[in-house]
Amino acid sequence: MKKLSALLFLSLFLTGIGFSQRYLTPQFTNVKVTKNVKFGANKSFSSLFTQVEDLTMDVYEPDGDTLSERPVIILGHGGSYLAMYLWGVKEQYSIAEMCTRFAKLGYVAVSIDYRLGWEAGSSDPEVREKTIVNAVYRAMQDFKTCIRYFRNDYTTNNNQWKVNPCKIFVGGTNSGGYSALAVSNLNKVSEMEAPKFLDSNGDPYVNQSLTGDFDGFGGSQNVDNYPGYNSNASAVLALGAATGDTSWVEAGEIPVVALHGIEETTTPYNTAIVITSSGTAILIVSGPGDFMPRIERLGNNDVFKNASLPQGPANKNGNGQITQSVEGLYPFYGAKFEPWSWYDNTQPVGDPALNPNASQAKGLKYIDTIMSYTAPRFKAIIDANLPCQVTTSIKEAKVAQTTFKVLPNPVTSFFTIFASSPNAQIEQVRLFDLNGKIVLNHQNETGYYSAVNTENIANGIYLVEISSSNNMKEMKRIVVQH
Repeated sequence: MKKLSALLFLSLFLTGIGFSQRYLTPQFTNVKVTKNVKFGANKSFSSLFTQVEDLTMDVYEPDGDTLSERPVIILGHGGSYLAMYLWGVKEQYSIAEMCTRFAKLGYVAVSIDYRLGWEAGSSDPEVREKTIVNAVYRAMQDFKTCIRYFRNDYTTNNNQWKVNPCKIFVGGTNSGGYSALAVSNLNKVSEMEAPKFLDSNGDPYVNQSLTGDFDGFGGSQNVDNYPGYNSNASAVLALGAATGDTSWVEAGEIPVVALHGIEETTTPYNTAIVITSSGTAILIVSGPGDFMPRIERLGNNDVFKNASLPQGPANKNGNGQITQSVEGLYPFYGAKFEPWSWYDNTQPVGDPALNPNASQAKGLKYIDTIMSYTAPRFKAIIDANLPCQVTTSIKEAKVAQTTFKVLPNPVTSFFTIFASSPNAQIEQVRLFDLNGKIVLNHQNETGYYSAVNTENIANGIYLVEISSSNNMKEMKRIVVQH
């Protein structure tokens, strides 16, 4: 009996060890792939936003898994926001390989197709800049649509994918990584108003009255998907990607893991101009050599530090100096463009000089490092049980001191918002119905006051969300009565 009890204890102990290794080492041999699952729909650049295209994904699941709630990682392919054979598609070899590996660790892994298209061949630099910035923005919205798809499925469809709606990671390679990073740090109108994001008339490249807001709601060139669900992710995996500006990174944003080739000549490792494979200059962005130290300084990656994980190689700053390791950053010295990617030898993609000697064997070795560096960091987030909000609630704010006044109320044809302080410049006004649907999205241009037209708004009770330049939000209740 004692021997049996000892064997039972050992079995339970080993089972516990195996469970604790989930998300760190492969737990499953086989992976089930469900192809071309629709997760949303939106207007396409190729149709000049006159037609709606399905947004689809391939879902990778550990075969034989019995866990009822599993973390999700949503990965986006590369391709410079252009459709390319086995590169600018969700079947990209390196992305499919990483999805398979994450599924074997115990994740639900997803490779998404996001909206593509920009005027890459334009002779006008401003047209190239404006259209690619909007391409990054649209793909960011599509990532968030996919996040909300899983949260909606969890609450309304009996959680068919068996996901944990509070453990959703995003990531990608090259352009997919750009938009995944934007999920984490592009969240203010003012961030799109830096001089490099303005056209020759002084207007922002991204016009939210056309594109919709950061989450993908509103806008004449946009389709709302899954309103009422939160769009936030748990962390980002950025592979060979950059962010629009280091100033976008602010304290309190989600953790980031970044791996990048030091000798990258298209997406820069530090802050420099993006150069396409054809040699065309686009605009200045900041690579992980610059934005990751800022993330570390602000404490956004402290969850990794607290786990006492092995560090990557030392960073190389913008002056070319080798400094010290940065938490969450793994620089590949001597590597160029996407060294983890490989192409079909019968129909190669891109300039071989960008990724010399590209091969499956070479790519797999780099993916070994990506997985071994990323897996323990993402597990630290899974174990941390950080705060999570699956749905969004529209509630009237209660504040000690009112910052804004809305007059008149009830409203007939328009209302005006006045800021009580010159430090509270009005940037954006959104109108919600009581179901949480955005019925109006107004970008303000006048500063301390904003006039909003309600002639086309149906009679009823609405909540007004006012966003100001000092990162404050306030909700007001109004009655529209024509």
